[in-house]
Amino acid sequence: MKTIKITPAVFAAICLIGTLAFSASDDRCNADLDAYLNCNNQTVMKYLTALTKKDVGKVIGGVRLTDGETVLKGHTFLGEAKGMGKGVRLFIFKYKRNHVAYLWVEKNGMELDLPDCPKTVSDESAYVLSGDVYTWKAAQPGDGVIETPCVKEEWLKKVNRPR
Repeated sequence: MKTIKITPAVFAAICLIGTLAFSASDDRCNADLDAYLNCNNQTVMKYLTALTKKDVGKVIGGVRLTDGETVLKGHTFLGEAKGMGKGVRLFIFKYKRNHVAYLWVEKNGMELDLPDCPKTVSDESAYVLSGDVYTWKAAQPGDGVIETPCVKEEWLKKVNRPR
């Protein structure tokens, strides 16, 4: 087996190139709110749709966003609610003592009414991944990932639980 020697200068160059490539991607994704949401919505959607029945009941590691924040870390996955309407993807979690849902409506889907949250739970009913308030009363097709700290009972009844 051959040993490859890397000089300090080569090592520094490798580190610099890796850092520039990583930060260039993050810079592109953090240029403005639209860029941030475009990048991170896709990342979170991929993460959520990769969860399986084997993950139900488990505390998940979460997913890192381009600004360094990790969402869903420490949440217990309860499952995906099925039959919510055309194009609706709705994932329910338990975090500490509360339920929380992450959802989106595909571009060709039908809007989904969001619950009203009591002020004791949250000042607002729904948020986008940046933490900004989602101002619609219903999740709109193509708007990306929405987090709501209030989960309707009917949603919980539609969670696809393993048998």
